[in-house]
Amino acid sequence: MARAPINGTTLSWARAALGVDLHDLARHVAVKVEAAQQWETGDLHPTVGQLRAIADKLERPPAFFFAPPPEAADVPAVPDFRGKHGEGIPTVVLREIKRAEQYRETLLELSGVPEGSLEYISFDRSGLVKAAARLRQELMTGWPAKKPATPGEMFNTWRDLLEMHGVLVFQSTRIPLTDYRALSVHHYPYPVILVNGADAANGKIFSLFHELAHLMNRSSGVCMILDNNEVEALCNAFAAEFLMPAVEVRTFLGVQSPTRPISSVANRFGVSTLAAAIRLRSLGQIDDQALTDQRAENDAEWNRARAAMAAKAGNPPPWRLRYRDLGNTYVRTVLTALQTNRIDYLSAAYMLNARVPMIEKMQQEFHRRGEV
Repeated sequence: MARAPINGTTLSWARAALGVDLHDLARHVAVKVEAAQQWETGDLHPTVGQLRAIADKLERPPAFFFAPPPEAADVPAVPDFRGKHGEGIPTVVLREIKRAEQYRETLLELSGVPEGSLEYISFDRSGLVKAAARLRQELMTGWPAKKPATPGEMFNTWRDLLEMHGVLVFQSTRIPLTDYRALSVHHYPYPVILVNGADAANGKIFSLFHELAHLMNRSSGVCMILDNNEVEALCNAFAAEFLMPAVEVRTFLGVQSPTRPISSVANRFGVSTLAAAIRLRSLGQIDDQALTDQRAENDAEWNRARAAMAAKAGNPPPWRLRYRDLGNTYVRTVLTALQTNRIDYLSAAYMLNARVPMIEKMQQEFHRRGEV
């Protein structure tokens, strides 16, 4: 049986980069953990078939394992703000970070430094309102004349505006919300925001600006969007002020005097009812009991929605999910390079993490949207 003389140190490096333990790797390759240990010590080499399974699990080309390990990690160390002490960032989330880093490098290679970029000015509690107002003014200059009709359209509009200003926004598929809600990786150019596609559209919108607050302060984070420490509380306060400016909320309530202020504010400012309730409580417009009741209502509504989705027959086709996760900016860049013969289908398949039939479907969607 043919054996692959891999570098055991490289295998150990790649496994650590994605937080994969030996038992998980051995289970994936269908061998005993002792065999996986011997691969890393060099006392045993995997078969060619086992190497393919290793490469699949650790998301590296098989040839990667024959060379010495890289000097620097290609999965950035991102602070964990989820409040789950001792657990570490899950492998599925580290994998998404690694992919987002690859997408960023691809964009830099194909299109260079973006023309537009936000002005990143750090802020603290005392400067939060001013920073949110300045950013809102900057982004709203590109707001479409026709207001988005649904939360999903609203999220896509904010996403497009951020990407026009050099912030990359990706989504992830099939990762539980209990693992993370959103994360950010600070870079210049092309900082990255990654949101969990399992979240509701209004929740994703709030997450966008929570993570943007991290980037404004030149920091990164994996987040659950909870007020579990001062950094997260500051980012939540920034997102709330950006999406629901205190002056505008008070003016709206004073003029409209709505009988149901939570849902009215949620509809007016395009946020979730829970985000609206938290904002109204912070502004002294509702009491603690109203906020508690809204939390319970949101939890019940979310559970009903998840049950309905689970019972629904069929899922969106993989190519559509891939297009959603990568977003217009990235897909446009890769498909334009393919159309102009700057790259071939093999390169496009790698860049889009897709097979050729999926690429053809994405091309059809690309043209349907009028991207060319």
